[in-house]
Amino acid sequence: MAIGMAFGFIFLAQLCKIVTGGSVSGTSVAVTPSTADEGTIPTSVQFSLTSTSALSGSSSDSITITASHPIWSATGVVTCTFTPAAGGIFTGGFATTSTTVFVATVKSGKTVNSGQAVVFTCTTNLAAHLTGGTTVTFSMTSTQDTTPVTGITGWTTVSLGLPVSFSGGFVGSDPVAHFGDMQAEFELPVGKLTTLITTDNLEVLCSVFEGAYWNTERGSFQEQWFDRFILKTPHSGLASPQGRFLEIEIKRDLHEINMSTIPPKEFFTLDISMGYGSISDSSYVSKVTSDLRVLPFWLLEHDVIIHRFSHTSRSYKSHRIGTIPSECVYVHGSLLEFAMCSRPADYYTGQLRELSVKYAHLDMTILNMKDPGALRGLLPELLGLQPISEFTKSCIKEPLRLATNSNSSCTDKQGLQLA
Repeated sequence: MAIGMAFGFIFLAQLCKIVTGGSVSGTSVAVTPSTADEGTIPTSVQFSLTSTSALSGSSSDSITITASHPIWSATGVVTCTFTPAAGGIFTGGFATTSTTVFVATVKSGKTVNSGQAVVFTCTTNLAAHLTGGTTVTFSMTSTQDTTPVTGITGWTTVSLGLPVSFSGGFVGSDPVAHFGDMQAEFELPVGKLTTLITTDNLEVLCSVFEGAYWNTERGSFQEQWFDRFILKTPHSGLASPQGRFLEIEIKRDLHEINMSTIPPKEFFTLDISMGYGSISDSSYVSKVTSDLRVLPFWLLEHDVIIHRFSHTSRSYKSHRIGTIPSECVYVHGSLLEFAMCSRPADYYTGQLRELSVKYAHLDMTILNMKDPGALRGLLPELLGLQPISEFTKSCIKEPLRLATNSNSSCTDKQGLQLA
């Protein structure tokens, strides 16, 4: 009887060990760059831990690291280096199962010894940092150390307002492209979608509306402002039944809006929608609400973050429309990085100040062109990156030249501003 009880206690003890498990130790997370600026993609994320229990590839043992917020751009394979590197313990075993969950699987025939420290440094499939002020924490566990270690410090994203100045940048009264210390002035067909830029995986279209004053000599209104941008995948043509798109439009008549009547999940200055199918007759459209600040990567296969300037932000005074905070849509892809922001029409000042709110519009700043020669459309032609078409020629008012405004807001040769 005593022997039977002893075996019973041993079995129970082993069962409890399996059920409760231990915990990994020595956990830490580091991101590079350490500043974690919102909207930027980190170059690497490093995970460190010590495995309390031995892990065996023969048992398909693995380590799971879960983030409190999305840090991965998609599910799939991740490229990571690891320490100790000898023996290739984790070779080919890094993957994400969601935008928050990372799994490192021990290679078949390999072993992580009990008490062994491991370090993973991952450099691919990383998503852009979320809106400033977001604190990302982590939990770590393994198939043998089954009690998660939670609340592991990761990073807190930093609010930049915007990576570069969005000061309007008007010289004259039509759309102006600023590129470093150069500028080109152009005008577009009013109310019609025009292709600004095309890459192999994204097309950017825009439309303009007219301002307050009629120019008798030109026989048209003196000002044009951007009111709408559409980003679409290659298959979402104007009449194509396939593909996906994102539409960003300035709200009209902002000078008549009572802020207190805006519903809680409405953007203040923007109407944003995403959909499937053709833009002119989409099969599905969904309105984007202000509680969705990071759009799903699968929509455009680009990182898309929506940012609203806070009343308490240091840059609020220069990023508002009257008393309404400006809002921006930030887009990051493999070839192009840009932002579209709501802006007042600073062209109107003094007694005409109210018109600056009435004619609020969108500006666009291209922050990085990774392969300028691969871009097509009106803007690359304006900048001399592609042969100029007859349509682009018809739009040009002033060709690319040295800017007359020495305070041009974009001085980086990779920065291009449309106002």
